[in-house]
Amino acid sequence: MEELTNKLIAYLLAEKDVRGYVPDKGWAHSVAHVSDAVDELVKSPKFNKASFLDILRPLWQMMLQTNYAFIHDEDERLLVPIFTMLEQGLQEQEIITLISETTEMLSAQKAQLDVWHYRILRFNWKSFLKSFYIQTASSPQYVALHQSIADCLKVDK
Repeated sequence: MEELTNKLIAYLLAEKDVRGYVPDKGWAHSVAHVSDAVDELVKSPKFNKASFLDILRPLWQMMLQTNYAFIHDEDERLLVPIFTMLEQGLQEQEIITLISETTEMLSAQKAQLDVWHYRILRFNWKSFLKSFYIQTASSPQYVALHQSIADCLKVDK
């Protein structure tokens, strides 16, 4: 199981083609497919729960694209394994910390990226947060996470 986890992490870090639908070719959708693979991996009783953050961080990074705006529900697909990890024991605070770190990273990126690439990054981040906000809205076990997302969305108007 550790070898599979490491290979999936390596893939997450290496994948550069994150397009969804490719005209004249069909669906590439690597983000959706790797999200499904991570979801199945973390559902396994043999998965080492101590590896949640090891696989969550590169999955999270996949969402922070600067060259491609996610328009094929990638934000929703990325959330599937995140919620599975939360259900399997990942602490809500870990996600809250990632949200905070990402918000700080976006502030730094604003000064480093040209307007076009920053807008793509910001679009992807806001779409992800909005989907996350909706999915945590009716879940009492995620009150703190929901509030953290709401606070982040209020700041980024």
